[in-house]
Amino acid sequence: MAGNQSDAPAGSRASRDRSKLKTYSYSGCSAGSEVVELAVVNGGHLWYGGSSTDKDVNDFNKDLGLDSTQTIWDFFERHTLPLV
Repeated sequence: MAGNQSDAPAGSRASRDRSKLKTYSYSGCSAGSEVVELAVVNGGHLWYGGSSTDKDVNDFNKDLGLDSTQTIWDFFERHTLPLV
C-alpha cells in the first residue's frame, strides 16, 4: 500500500464478499492506521443510503443496506486524533 504510505505486510488484506458489496481491509499499518475499501459491485457513483427520485436507485440502496454517512463516521470515530 505504498500509495497511502502504509507499511502493511503482504497478506494482511482481508475481504468480505456480500455479492453487491465487497469489503477489503488492510491492517498492520504504521502507527495503528487502517485502510478499508468498500466496493459496490455495479453500483455506479451514488451516495449509498441516501434518497433519490429514481425508484431503482432507492430499491438498490435498500437491498444493499449501506449507509455511507454512518460508515464514514464509524471509521473516523475509531481513528480519532488527540486534541492539540
